Amino acid sequence: TADTDAVNVAQLKGVDNQVSRINEYVNQINDNVHRVERRAYSGTAMAMALSGAYLPSLNGGEQTVGVGVGAYRGYGAIGVNYKAASKNGKITWGAGVSTTGKEVAVNSVLGFKW
Repeated sequence: TADTDAVNVAQLKGVDNQVSRINEYVNQINDNVHRVERRAYSGTAMAMALSGAYLPSLNGGEQTVGVGVGAYRGYGAIGVNYKAASKNGKITWGAGVSTTGKEVAVNSVLGFKW
């Protein structure tokens, strides 16, 4: 147990195996972090695409469609929103969808005014 004691081959192999397992564990953690990172960046791009799909104010009985694009940290998305108003214009509703090509996000809305 002194600093000058020799290590036998079995002990050295044991340490090498432990280091290998630690490296595998660290690699798994890195892969998981990168996967979460990609999904977060994709989600941000999809949200930006949906929010960027311009929908003008509507008069009663009108409808509109808006298309938007978003990009964040190298990930891009396209979004399409639809909105309609009741005949009297007091109720509006709509829905949207965006995609990166791999991930999909949707939204919906219902509004009342008086």
